[in-house]
Amino acid sequence: MMKASLIVRMLSSLDYALFEKGYGCFRLLADAPGWLINLWADADIGREIDLRTQFLYLDAFLEEAEAFWAVPRQEHLSSEIWTETDADGFEWLLEAIAFKEDGEELLLLKLATAGQQIMRQVLQESRELSLEYYQLCQAFNHREVMLHCVVHDLTTPLAGIKSSLSLLNDDTLSKDEVRELIDLGMRQVEKTRGLVHEVLEAFASKVPTMIDGVPNVHQTALEAVDMLRPVAALRNVSLEIEEAHTSDWLVRGDAHRLERIWYNLIDNALRYAPPGSTVKLQLYDEGSVIRCSVIDEGEGVTASMVPLLFRKFVQGAQQVGKAGLGLYYCRITVEGWGGTIHYRPGEHGGACFCFRIPKQTPNNP
Repeated sequence: MMKASLIVRMLSSLDYALFEKGYGCFRLLADAPGWLINLWADADIGREIDLRTQFLYLDAFLEEAEAFWAVPRQEHLSSEIWTETDADGFEWLLEAIAFKEDGEELLLLKLATAGQQIMRQVLQESRELSLEYYQLCQAFNHREVMLHCVVHDLTTPLAGIKSSLSLLNDDTLSKDEVRELIDLGMRQVEKTRGLVHEVLEAFASKVPTMIDGVPNVHQTALEAVDMLRPVAALRNVSLEIEEAHTSDWLVRGDAHRLERIWYNLIDNALRYAPPGSTVKLQLYDEGSVIRCSVIDEGEGVTASMVPLLFRKFVQGAQQVGKAGLGLYYCRITVEGWGGTIHYRPGEHGGACFCFRIPKQTPNNP
């Protein structure tokens, strides 16, 4: 045994608490310093204590200490500085040190030095500032992406308006067909106004939530196809919808954003679809999710581009002037609803973009 009188004198002057490891507990070897009595009222020389229970932070450190005591590789093992609060609400900054002396397994608890306390405070403030900076960057990035996505999507209704006006030059159109094209153009104007309003709202208040209502995925597909028919007609491309028979088309999400996803995917397909071909939309009920696909008969996506498709600011070879955010917007929106989106080559050539959205059910709000 170590000489107790020497330990008492040394530790009393240094304000340390020294413990000897026993069977499932630790025994205090020297007089308890004042700070230890404040934290452990029963602290007294020779008193046994379960340090893991009294000081919860030590639970993980003592696991490391066990390995150290078994095969010590250095003179001692130090813990991180941690905080303990006494009954009066005063916080004590402590440090634990494990070491061996004459074969005895010992644990020393001590107050952190003034320098250590200042360093800990600086590190804590640094972490808080880093977290605040990260959150600000995330918020800025979210709004920046939203702005780019909305501006990107303004091209779709504008293209519809332009296509409707171009088709009106056809002298063979009946009055009903002319009226239908004018109606489509007016609806596209309303879509454009809605997108502009969304930009203003996004920067005047908080970013809107990803889930707002219970959209009908089939209805949003019909809306998107209806608005893009003039664009398809000018490019001599047909638009078709294939659907499984079901009455359960309600999904998690937001109708406006879901319609925008359809817009982006159909618009991409129309740009690559050759004249005389067909762009197909497929909707299938897969139980807990609805699977939606947009398939064209173009050349498909090159292997080198596939891993990059859903990243931000990635453009295809024919996308000069585009922001490269359409597919990125689709991905973050679908994933925000708990769904998935991916690309695969079409069965008969071309490209197939497929996304799955969970249904809106009582157990899946």
